[in-house]
Amino acid sequence: MDRFVRKRPRIIDDGETRESNSESNSNTPNGADRAATCDGEHDDNEHASSETQNELPAPDTRNARSAYVEFPWLKSVSNGWLCSLCSQQYAEGKLFADIKRTGGTWVVTPFSKSKSRKLKEKASQHGQSYMHRLALQKEHNQLGDIDAELSRQHIGRDEATASMIKKLISSALYLFINEIPHTTQWPELLSLLALVVPEVEAWLVRRPANAHYMSATTVTLFLECAGVVVMNDVNEKVRNSISKYGAFSYMGDESTATSNHQFATHCVRYLDELGKPVETFFGFTELTQTTAEAIKTCVDDLFQRADIDINKMTSCSFDGGANYAGCHSGVQALLRKNNPALFYVHCRAHLLQLALVHASQKYAFIKSVLSVLNSLYAYFSRHPKKQRHLEETQVALSGRSQKLVQPGKARWLSYSRSIAVVLKQYSCILITLEHEHKTGGDLASEAGGLLLELRKHSTFSTMYYLDIVLQALAKLSQLFQSSCTTLQHAMSSAAGTITFMKEIDSKQVLNDASLHKPAELVDDLVSSQSLASDIDKFNVTVVANLGERLSKGVDQIAKVMVALKDKDDIDFAGIAKVFQLDATVLAEEWKYVKRGREAIDLCQLASCSRMRATFPSLSALAVRLLLLPVGTATCERSFSAMNRVLNAKRSSLTANHLEQLLFITHEAPQIPHPRNTNSTPAETFDLFLTKVYKQYMSHNHRV
Repeated sequence: MDRFVRKRPRIIDDGETRESNSESNSNTPNGADRAATCDGEHDDNEHASSETQNELPAPDTRNARSAYVEFPWLKSVSNGWLCSLCSQQYAEGKLFADIKRTGGTWVVTPFSKSKSRKLKEKASQHGQSYMHRLALQKEHNQLGDIDAELSRQHIGRDEATASMIKKLISSALYLFINEIPHTTQWPELLSLLALVVPEVEAWLVRRPANAHYMSATTVTLFLECAGVVVMNDVNEKVRNSISKYGAFSYMGDESTATSNHQFATHCVRYLDELGKPVETFFGFTELTQTTAEAIKTCVDDLFQRADIDINKMTSCSFDGGANYAGCHSGVQALLRKNNPALFYVHCRAHLLQLALVHASQKYAFIKSVLSVLNSLYAYFSRHPKKQRHLEETQVALSGRSQKLVQPGKARWLSYSRSIAVVLKQYSCILITLEHEHKTGGDLASEAGGLLLELRKHSTFSTMYYLDIVLQALAKLSQLFQSSCTTLQHAMSSAAGTITFMKEIDSKQVLNDASLHKPAELVDDLVSSQSLASDIDKFNVTVVANLGERLSKGVDQIAKVMVALKDKDDIDFAGIAKVFQLDATVLAEEWKYVKRGREAIDLCQLASCSRMRATFPSLSALAVRLLLLPVGTATCERSFSAMNRVLNAKRSSLTANHLEQLLFITHEAPQIPHPRNTNSTPAETFDLFLTKVYKQYMSHNHRV
């Protein structure tokens, strides 16, 4: 330790008189140098030393001199002070220091001379630090019990700090997952947490003013760390799936946010360890242009960021937009340039929508009923007094009120819920409209017009028929929108729905409608026979559109999937050409598989290592069939979340933070319920918190 004790300049005692600068300079030539540097490591050129001092603020010489007495390890350099003990051992590799997090002050970065007034305070803090005390013990070769005790104390402090920071991260995740504005609500949430948890309050009170954890900067850093962890976990799952199965599928779409910015969402379909298909949110990018070339560039950058070979993509699905689904210049065509075997699937839910819209435009009685539904909702939703009158009538007649459902402009199947509510509250609506019409007012004529239409027997009967049809089609649409649905399941359900619609008897429907009609209805000019004929024609048109659109492009694949399940004879020539497999090898392997007693499970055929080794071609076919996406519902969900997150109060969110919030919303583990007896969610969440904490500690910040 003697070599770390410096030769100090002459220190003035309390009983002595301070010498003037001229007297100090008139002494030996080295006196000024010792007074300036105090470590013997200075430039002998006195003129150069004076120039260096002129460049920096004048240091507090008295504070510096007294610091040398108390801290003999201080080492003066040109622009500040270092700890000679820690810096030397760090340079020799004997001492570990987290330079990235702490900035390396006292070790590689000098404590600035411009802050010399705080030299003693900061030197005292460094002298009591774990790193300096460990360096001191290493210098004396005393790393036994003392070092172990220091390590235990340091680890204990670290564990307490880590536990508290994880509590803060959990609180921040509550804001992120529930799509609450985090920068404005973070201080209030932390104040509430401190109010109900005394240990959190005590810990926050002990924090220094420059590291109190209650600022928007802290919660934003939590967001960035959690977003990176979730994104890395998703990327790792997809990479592991590709390394095992060698394939994945892609779904994409673009939309305009409330901020009038255009974004593209990216989703991936992959197989898990058991061979079951999983669809996941994979990325969100802002678009400067919505051309196919610009979107393709975003897709390439996305998979390059995730370190995934885009040529492993075996299928893709879009909603039919020309920039995405165009077979000549769309994203589909651009992806096929490097991957000719790529198979395109048009979104089944979008095709179902198109089939219904196309059929309804040909029949006036259908368009008339849908127009009445829109007018009815607009009439009550725009006037609170009329809405309240309707609710009072509902409570008086049925004991409970039920609001009308707005028919969707973009989704035709949303009429199913609207019609169901109107049919259930038909009498209440008629009574309310009659009252509004008789009492007069500004909208008495509008109420009278709606009343005339709704009192018609043909209007009620048409709604009754549409309710039957739309309820069945709405269930089919929900199946199409499920992220784990396979194409074989979707097509078999579609076939069942089409069969159900073919069996609808219009006359029986009208008879049932007559039994359920309200007493206020009157007969109109439309006869039952004429209405039944119109219903039959509309029904035939819908069935034809569904059969043509839903089976287009995937009919052959769906038949093969059914034959695999039922162990029927299969002609593999067509499907082998689609997926670029050997039809002869597929047929040979299928002969052996058919002999088995057990039913064929595509998931097992794709994931079982024994099956993969014995029947490699059939296993590769099973992987491609399971990866075929049914639609782009996962992309639509991300846009719904985007509209909830990027609202008018959060319009300043950056594209990067928006993507991280969407990753957390869709893919982060949920906060476990305290009464849940299953320990898996809690363990998963704790593991996630640990990853976020490590990511947070890797950033340069104050602790």
